[in-house]
Amino acid sequence: MIEIIEPFHVRLKKALSARGMSQTELSKAANIREGTISHYATGYAKPKKDRLVLIANILKVNPTWLMGLDVPMDLESDVQNFKEHVMEPFNAQFTEKNKPASTFEELRVAYARNRNKLTKEERMKLASEILRDEDI
Repeated sequence: MIEIIEPFHVRLKKALSARGMSQTELSKAANIREGTISHYATGYAKPKKDRLVLIANILKVNPTWLMGLDVPMDLESDVQNFKEHVMEPFNAQFTEKNKPASTFEELRVAYARNRNKLTKEERMKLASEILRDEDI
């Protein structure tokens, strides 16, 4: 389960302080209205993903950290932290039934269950994808 350690607005204030940047400076750098930045900083509003990433890039902080997760503030290990704290818990919530087929037998069963729903062209395309030369 993904756990938010601190809300976005608290992390935003910490990042601004750590980088010696004011809300006005961030507003200008991000081309976001000062009032909107103020709403983010007070917790009245939260940015959408694209703005969160923009703000994180300007402040040179890990976007995952800025979202409030328990990861380092700096960007060095961003990819590993994203995998570990976001993707792995996300993937873990799926049952075996929902996981992609990983063995020949699972593929065969999935095909058998759905073959009547596929056109002949779709079946041929699926077969050619499964039997690509580089996989043989």
